[in-house]
Amino acid sequence: MIRKKMEGRRSGIGWKEGGWVSEDGRWEAREKEHPGETKVTISHPVSNFEFFYEPFYVARDDVAPHDERFLGYGFTRNTQVYEMHVSGYGFHILSPIFTLHWGMQTKLSRPAWREKQNNVNRRLFDGFKKEVFARYGKDGKKNGGRSNARKQQQQQPPENAKQEQPQNNT
Repeated sequence: MIRKKMEGRRSGIGWKEGGWVSEDGRWEAREKEHPGETKVTISHPVSNFEFFYEPFYVARDDVAPHDERFLGYGFTRNTQVYEMHVSGYGFHILSPIFTLHWGMQTKLSRPAWREKQNNVNRRLFDGFKKEVFARYGKDGKKNGGRSNARKQQQQQPPENAKQEQPQNNT
């Protein structure tokens, strides 16, 4: 079942704009190296952040709050994660934990009211980006854009590479 879901994400069935950032293949390889492990550990850091990345995450309650201008569907969780990224938080994939999202919608299958929410949120996003830049003096493009980040994602670090320590424990 996990393989089927992961293959769906890789083939573009899921949210293709940000779903690849977690590098599921690295998680899966680690699981094969440590079968049956039950202790929760860091599998690997997220090194190729993209704006539309919407991870399920655990964080302290003092992280950037959810911006309540973004209602319903679209630009909700990813705007909070984007601000956390710009402010210096790092993200790490945990193991052996894995989460599936049941009922992924496509643009064609979602109701018209959800598309309206998404369009309103998209218009609000331009102002949000300017506010985040004003707060932190940067825009979060440390990886040089999507094409460069995808190239970096395909280059696996050597087995003995030292992993970065998170700036904030999230």
